[in-house]
Order: sequence, then C-alpha cells, then structure tokens
Amino acid sequence: MVSALLLFLTLPVVFSADPKCPEGFHYFKRVPTAWNNYTKEWCLGVIDGKEDCSNRDFARSICINHNATISMPENKHEFEFVANVSGPGATKMNHAIDGQMSPRCVNKYMKHFYFFSEEKGECNLKRGLFLFDDINTDPSYVLDHAQDHPTGESQHQVNKTTAMVQSIRSCLGIYSAHETKEYYSRGGFFTEFCFGQQLNEYNIKADYSRTVVCGRPPL
Repeated sequence: MVSALLLFLTLPVVFSADPKCPEGFHYFKRVPTAWNNYTKEWCLGVIDGKEDCSNRDFARSICINHNATISMPENKHEFEFVANVSGPGATKMNHAIDGQMSPRCVNKYMKHFYFFSEEKGECNLKRGLFLFDDINTDPSYVLDHAQDHPTGESQHQVNKTTAMVQSIRSCLGIYSAHETKEYYSRGGFFTEFCFGQQLNEYNIKADYSRTVVCGRPPL
C-alpha cells in the first residue's frame, strides 16, 4: 500500500517534466495543424557539416547521423534562432534547409525563365514548386517570406571548345542574420545548387552552405 502511494505521488513529477532535446538541438513549442502533421513540439539544430552542405545528399546524411531529418523553421521565432547562428568571428554563414524544387519544375525552368510566383500550375511557389522531406514542419512561413523569384541560374564552360553547362539553384537555404539588412528584411531565404558548389558565369565558385538545419522530436 505504501509503495503504491509513493508511486502515485511520483507520477505527476515524471509526466510534468519538460521535454528535452539532444545536445546541439533547441526545443520549440508549435501550434499543431494538419500542415505540420499535428506536431506540438519540435527540436531544431543547426549542424556544422565542416564541408559543403549545399550538396543535398550530404546535408541529409548529416541529419540522419543525428537521428533527425533535414528541416526548416516554421515561424519567426524559429527563423530567428536559425538565422542568428553564425560562423567563427560572427561571420555570415549560409544554412541548408529542407525544400528542393521538383524535377518537373526544374525542367520548366530550364526551358522558360519566368517568375514562379506568377505560375498558375503545379510549379507555383505556394503550391508544388518545392518538395519537402520533413512532414512535421509546415513550410508556409518559408514560402511566404521567400523572394518572388527564389531561383537563379549559372552558366559556364570548361573551355571555349566545350558546350555551355547550365545549372539551376533549386534547393532552399537561409542567410544568417549577419547578411545584409536587405536580405534579412525579405526573410533571408534563398536557393542554392543542390549538388554543391558550382562555378558561375565568371568561373568563380558560388557561395554555399556549410551548415544544415536538422529537426527531430524531443527525447
């Protein structure tokens, strides 16, 4: 009887404890909706891959190694947490996040250069332009704050005798808060090459993400 009473008294303590996130992750409460799979709480971490995290497969593997999935901020509070993570000496750092343009839309972009916010079909920015890995995060905040034309292209030749190679920036990322105020006020979201650094039209390596935003449920 005494042992049963002690067990009953300890139960509220056990179940009232705040959820915890693994080391390197930060805890956030969320409003559960159908768009985030009714997720009430989520852990986000900005993981330094030490290499080119703009390579989408590499970025995914970094998150998997932390028992997480590539993710993104769902609201302003989460965005500010991610954007304020900087590199050594408070330098700017780009962060790879969830969101990769669908192959069908990449094909359309290669053929016809236009603003995806004006596209009425499946490649509209707010509809099917991007595909997402994380089913527990609503991408609406990111899409609402992305630029009207969140893509870019690059062309280069190895030499004058080779064919022109065209590359499309089709994976989402975030500028850190140490980027220009202009970009920060527009939400700080951008697109980068999904397969890592590329040469631009001046044969100069483009900027790339060194970190990746990973998400997972609390412990």
